[in-house]
Amino acid sequence: MSVFSTTWVDGKINDINKFIELNPYRKFTYILDTNFVIYVRSYVENKEKFRRENTKLYNEFIETVNYLKNQDSIFYQFACEESSRDKIQGKLNIEKYKYTVKCLNAILNKNFDDTIITDDFAYEIIENSKINVIRTNKMFGIKLMIAYASLMKAFIIKQFDNDLSNEEKIYKYINFLDTELNIMSPMESTFAFHYFGNRSGILKNVRKTNSINQIMDKVYAAGIDLTLPTISAQLSDYANYNIVPIFITFDKGIKLIFDSLLIIKTGLWNGKVIPKYSYKVFYDSGWKDEDIVRISNKLREIFERRENQFNRGEKTISNEEHFLKMCSKLEAELKESINKNN
Repeated sequence: MSVFSTTWVDGKINDINKFIELNPYRKFTYILDTNFVIYVRSYVENKEKFRRENTKLYNEFIETVNYLKNQDSIFYQFACEESSRDKIQGKLNIEKYKYTVKCLNAILNKNFDDTIITDDFAYEIIENSKINVIRTNKMFGIKLMIAYASLMKAFIIKQFDNDLSNEEKIYKYINFLDTELNIMSPMESTFAFHYFGNRSGILKNVRKTNSINQIMDKVYAAGIDLTLPTISAQLSDYANYNIVPIFITFDKGIKLIFDSLLIIKTGLWNGKVIPKYSYKVFYDSGWKDEDIVRISNKLREIFERRENQFNRGEKTISNEEHFLKMCSKLEAELKESINKNN
């Protein structure tokens, strides 16, 4: 498995060196995922222990490190910050952040700045809830609220609506996005195809037998993963699209999403640059051609209707308050579903 992905070039990157050779007129920046910098910390702390515990990925990890040593444009801040937060409370451990940057500098022979790029806000901890953690995570903002809500609903439908077929589940999920969450994008669409098929992807380790807190923690982490393609696109916007972002991850779930998406253009939404994607559905997700065509036609109808509504100036509710209320509502729905299942 290659650890390199991008939504700006069609297809998978199986060999990064060949990929660069085939795109000689492009400039690239490399965006690190949290799992990569966590591996870096572990490697720097104890190389032999890291080798023993990560035999399957060890060689590719070393190859990736050696490749990055020769690259000048690396965006590390998001990964270092998120990997340095408390898993339960979301509190940023500043010393851990600075230590993580120090480990990156040591292994890549760089001189990265360890200045914190986002403010860390104090908040009241709510038991069995991620709401305040989401509210105060300014690094991912409203995108994380949308992702958390959409993934939580997908999990509830897949795990508890046992009387529905996979196709009925995906239609129920699409209807939720359209009519309740009031957001639709190919990001959620490609995730849905894989999740309600045979590829659980970024929610692969989330099960209804987990505790409520474990489910919320894992859905929160997956929500951050789901925001990354958009964040990568917006980072490219800052360079007037002269630089293509390449994402580096050892997580097969988030890589599946990157490999499934292709940015075809960008547009403005509420004054912010939003990428517009086309998407692929891989056959190992379990869907047949006729299934994919039928579901894609339904999605296209919704996308076209929503775009027409936007062009006519029809207002939709898309603020933080709305999305936070949806997150809270879905946490309550999760607890109710688990209680009924017990």
